[in-house]
Amino acid sequence: MLEDKNEQKSPQRRFLLIFGGIVFVALVTLGGLILFDGQFFPALERPMRTWFGILVLIYAVLRVSRIFKRKSNEV
Repeated sequence: MLEDKNEQKSPQRRFLLIFGGIVFVALVTLGGLILFDGQFFPALERPMRTWFGILVLIYAVLRVSRIFKRKSNEV
């Protein structure tokens, strides 16, 4: 069946899209703080802080990719 591109999203889906965007921005900010601010986690050594920041950034990218991934059974 052909899908109408002009059809509006449901309020629940719109909310989840906005909330997912906010969570993505928060995770990228957290990852940046962990990577570049030495005062953010002073108890962690520099290599551990770097790896933790990279992992947080990777998790943010995975979450945003899941938001925009379209399920085959979803209309």
